[in-house]
Amino acid sequence: MYVRHVNELAAREVTNAAGRNLTFSPDGRWLAFTEGNVLRKVSVNGGEAATVATTGGAVPYGLAWSDADTIYVGSFNGMWAIPATGGTRYSSPASTLAGSGVVSAGRLFSLAEKQSHSPAETARPRQPISGW
Repeated sequence: MYVRHVNELAAREVTNAAGRNLTFSPDGRWLAFTEGNVLRKVSVNGGEAATVATTGGAVPYGLAWSDADTIYVGSFNGMWAIPATGGTRYSSPASTLAGSGVVSAGRLFSLAEKQSHSPAETARPRQPISGW
């Protein structure tokens, strides 16, 4: 992975990891990414990537890093909120949630609901989710 400041011509390598789902920390000093089902982070100045957590076998497809130093991980098996320093994973209350997005200083978080091809699942009423 490489970074390049907008006022510089040359990019520089921060890690040789084969990362996906990249997101910067709110202060721009860290880069979070996934390798398989492992959430990792590395300083934008370079160095060894540190493991933050694993997703328990689920393949992540989206990351968002909030001002509260929490990394939100989306997958087809649900969502997780993981402290950027590592530790306990908090999972979403419904396995039908997917996607990730944090705006407004971490006070607003967007979720998407997975699409279903099952007529019974598609027709069920949707309820707001609170307390997460």
